[in-house]
Parts: sequence; structure tokens; C-alpha cells
Amino acid sequence: MAEKKGWDLMITDGPPGVGCPVIASIGGASALLIVTEPTVSGLHDMDRAAQLAVHFKVPGMVCVNKYDLNPEKAAEIETRAAFYHMNVVGRIAFDPVFTQAMVQGQTLPEYAPQADVTRQVKEIWQQIITSEAMIN
Repeated sequence: MAEKKGWDLMITDGPPGVGCPVIASIGGASALLIVTEPTVSGLHDMDRAAQLAVHFKVPGMVCVNKYDLNPEKAAEIETRAAFYHMNVVGRIAFDPVFTQAMVQGQTLPEYAPQADVTRQVKEIWQQIITSEAMIN
């Protein structure tokens, strides 16, 4: 679709987990962003998604959501990302403003343009679009 429409960039939101739908969503991708949370299951799922990315030779990046709820596990995730040669493009702090925006039917920048978490998300977006994975 991107080629047909002449788009330089197309973003799709893949399903959570690591099953067949995830494998299908990686097919044809030029890069993969793994968003994970600092929990045992988050690290496990990130590992499995990273292994899929390596297997299919899709460059990957990692973002740690709610990193401040478990800094030790967040650090472990970042170490594991390095093992897979994946850049950590950012960390997002826990903030109830996400839920408030969702309840209002708005995006985070629409609902809380000046919030610190909005700045974090914008900085992560800049990291993603300037990442080696996106350039190659």
C-alpha cells in the first residue's frame, strides 16, 4: 500500500504477544518497535519479539513504558535490548494523563500538550524516525 500510494513511511500497530499474528505483522516490515513494560512477562515477551526480529532480519528498537514503576527491571530490559543490538529509543514514565486522554477520546498531545509525558513521547518519535533502523 505504501508503495502504491507513494508514501515514505507507513506505521502499523501489531498485536501484542508473540504468536502467529505477530509473525505476520513483521513480514515485510523495515523496522520493529517493541514497546514493553518493566515486568517479568514484559521482558519475556520482548525477548520473544526480539528473537523473531533477529530471525526475520528486521532491525528492532525498544521503548520501555512505565519504566519508573520498576527501575531494576527496566535496566534489565535495556541490557537485553543491547544483547539483540537494538537501540532503546526511549522511556515513558507512568502518568494517569494517558487514561484521561483516552477517556476524552483524544491523543496525548491533544489532551495534554504541555505534559512531561507528551514531551517524552515526542522525543521518542524523533529517536525512531532518525534511527538507523528507519534509515536503512
